[in-house]
Amino acid sequence: MQTGEADLTTKRDLKDTELKLEARIDKLDTRIGGELMLVKWMLGVIIAAEAMPWFVKLFT
Repeated sequence: MQTGEADLTTKRDLKDTELKLEARIDKLDTRIGGELMLVKWMLGVIIAAEAMPWFVKLFT
């Protein structure tokens, strides 16, 4: 079986692929981080809305 130069993967090819993957992962991490922040705020608002009647009843 013959292999040509086009069939071989070099260290530079691996490094380029690694850098591309890291960039994609960082981009995805940033997007997910923003979405999680939004979910935290929404959950906080829901919890506050549910707890408010209890506090009003407790202090009146």
